[in-house]
Amino acid sequence: MSKAKGKPNTSGARHASTELVDPSKNPAFTYGDNAALQRTLGTDQVKFGDALGNWAGFYEGGLGRETDPYAQEGSDILSRYKGIADKYSNPSTARSADVSSYLDQMRAGLAGYSSPELQGMREQAQKGIDTQYQTSVGQTLKAQSRAGVRGASALAQQQNLERQRIGSQQDLEQGLFVKNADEKWNRLNQYGQAVQGVETNEYNKMLDTTGQYSGQMDKARTSNQAMQQFNLDRLAAEKSGRAATMLSGVDMAEARRRAKMGDARAQQMIDTANSLLKKGRGTEASNLMIAASQSNGSNSGN
Repeated sequence: MSKAKGKPNTSGARHASTELVDPSKNPAFTYGDNAALQRTLGTDQVKFGDALGNWAGFYEGGLGRETDPYAQEGSDILSRYKGIADKYSNPSTARSADVSSYLDQMRAGLAGYSSPELQGMREQAQKGIDTQYQTSVGQTLKAQSRAGVRGASALAQQQNLERQRIGSQQDLEQGLFVKNADEKWNRLNQYGQAVQGVETNEYNKMLDTTGQYSGQMDKARTSNQAMQQFNLDRLAAEKSGRAATMLSGVDMAEARRRAKMGDARAQQMIDTANSLLKKGRGTEASNLMIAASQSNGSNSGN
């Protein structure tokens, strides 16, 4: 008897397929002690009930079982999701080499301008001071020559220009100090914002990948539970169906046995009636024939 495959469960993340089992490869259920059943109900009756259960498909696996043909693929997918989730849940692996290098460079610059950078700005500013000083000295000398200023007065004017030059140099150093302090603060602020941005991004990735892995786990768990429940339901149906068919088969076999016994008794009565008839005992023979006929009719009714 051919049976259609059971409807596969599709409530989970993957489609399951239903497979039928060959009864010759999977023994039928046994209900307690079969020998005791045979002693109670009769060997032939129990065997007939078993055969009827096999014919109806009520043996373990006879109604089909759901299997997951994508179990390995599903396991690989879960492994990948878990690998990604583990990566972003560990600070040592969540951050890329480029991001780490970028933050390292920013952290290295928190001290402000480097010595070569400060020296370059100092030299450039010093050139402006020197140029201004030389221009001022030249203009002063020309003015002194036209005005005829000499001696102590001329020297005092030149010393005043020198003091201005020294003051400009002091202002330069102070300006460089203030500029470097501002640069330190700006860099520290930028570094703090960068770290906060990176850590926020890493935290969000950790939440997202963990959530995705958890979602895939839930799908796989739901699919597996539905498949297990389907198979348990099939197992229960096979057991209850086999019990019913076995009892029905026992009843049928018992009815056949009783019918055969009734036929044998009727035939015995007919043979006895024929023997009585030969002996001239017609009345007794007639009564036995009537009784045999009634007995045979009763068995046919059963």
